[in-house]
Amino acid sequence: MKRFGLLLLGVLATAQCGGGDGGTGPNPSTITVSAGNGQVGAAGTALPESLAVIVHDQGGAVMSGVTVAFTVTGGGSVSPASRVTDALGIAKTRRTLGPNAGTQTVTASAGNATPAQFSAISQINGAVNIANTTTGR
Repeated sequence: MKRFGLLLLGVLATAQCGGGDGGTGPNPSTITVSAGNGQVGAAGTALPESLAVIVHDQGGAVMSGVTVAFTVTGGGSVSPASRVTDALGIAKTRRTLGPNAGTQTVTASAGNATPAQFSAISQINGAVNIANTTTGR
């Protein structure tokens, strides 16, 4: 009888948690940039600050255990390319700029929430201006 009671308790607990089907629990509603946006760095180098987002559900509560995908546009890379949010709802990744100068972006996405976007400026080290001069010979 004890085994039946434990089995029944396990079934009820699973039903209360949504049964693991992925469609009954809270879904990510917002993804917000929390750190690392707007950095400037040398082309081909890692940015000094990690890119970080916070994920909230429909009620505004932070969500732990949500996988956030980071997608690069304009060159460079991120590591890792996806990360699971921690107990504070935060997911972080490291950004390395691509070899070309200009604006480079990363998009963070999870579920059906509107993605968050980071931008960084990649600069080529060395000369920044070349001026033509004429002499009065």
